[in-house]
Amino acid sequence: MVVRRLSPKIFPKIFMGLILASLVLNWIEGTASGRDKALIEAATREGRVTIFGSIQGDVMKSIQRSFEKKYPGIKSTYWRASTTAVMDRAMSEFRAGKVSWDVFFTGVDAMEIMRKEGMFLKYQTPAAVNFDRQYHHDFYSPNYRSSIIGFVYNTRYIKPAEAPRSYWDYVEPKWDGKTTMSDPTAHTSMAKWLSSLHLVLGDMSKEEEYIQRLAASRPLFHPSLTPAIQSISSGEKPLGIGYIKYVCDLGKSGAPLDYVRLPALLGESNYIAVGSKAQNPNAAKLWIDHWYSRETAETLAEDCEFVNLRGVYPPLKDADKIKFVEEIERTEKDYKQLGEKYGKIFRK
Repeated sequence: MVVRRLSPKIFPKIFMGLILASLVLNWIEGTASGRDKALIEAATREGRVTIFGSIQGDVMKSIQRSFEKKYPGIKSTYWRASTTAVMDRAMSEFRAGKVSWDVFFTGVDAMEIMRKEGMFLKYQTPAAVNFDRQYHHDFYSPNYRSSIIGFVYNTRYIKPAEAPRSYWDYVEPKWDGKTTMSDPTAHTSMAKWLSSLHLVLGDMSKEEEYIQRLAASRPLFHPSLTPAIQSISSGEKPLGIGYIKYVCDLGKSGAPLDYVRLPALLGESNYIAVGSKAQNPNAAKLWIDHWYSRETAETLAEDCEFVNLRGVYPPLKDADKIKFVEEIERTEKDYKQLGEKYGKIFRK
């Protein structure tokens, strides 16, 4: 091994480099600190923030408490409904010019419908640096959580060794009449999942073949994925398509559920935005900054949500190994066409 001694002349250059790096770092931190202070002061003058969304009220209460503890001069109010209902109310208020909400969040398709109406302001939280590039969006702050769909089974009736091991295993004849799912002619989440299968199966021809075989297996339909999961949990059907988060959520109360470890799982992104007619735009931005904090991510993860902040996972076995593939974004027109298409296939 050859060891070379550094020339004494290089040390002043190294020293000056370190000083310059320190000055740049201090400038960045000072700029961020100044921005935070100005935003907090403006938000405090507004004094309140109103949020519309579709997450359960209990977990939101916890996030509201942490926000108000951190910013005691700002009162938060939350109104929750299903994605369709909360979007309808927000759009009605916007069109009437009587907007009561400052912040809105839900799945990407609904968000995009509203964005095209000019209902949101572009805002990128500084906390976006803590999210991997795949979750970033040109308009919104990053996809903060993913609604992941997969195969869920009741372990009282199906042992892990007997469960399907792939997408194609799920449509084998042995499962005919034994599965459940939501109705793709009425439930957009299922229509979106079915029409995105080519992303994990390889191509459109395989997607078409798969859907035909799935229809032939005579699954029990439910109006949405929640009653489908309840059907699996009760043993009415031992296997089905549903949100993976329910394995964690219902498992807390003893439901005997597990999910199939597939190479990749499809799902929908979720975003949050400041309203373009927000009465409290600074408080809205501050709320979004808090929404992307580790504290909020851990609260959502504890509630079994698949958050996308690095290193934070729900208390579900192998959650850190799941590969998320984002489903194809769809419009209202797309859903109408897909509903008609799947009606012909599943209701023969």
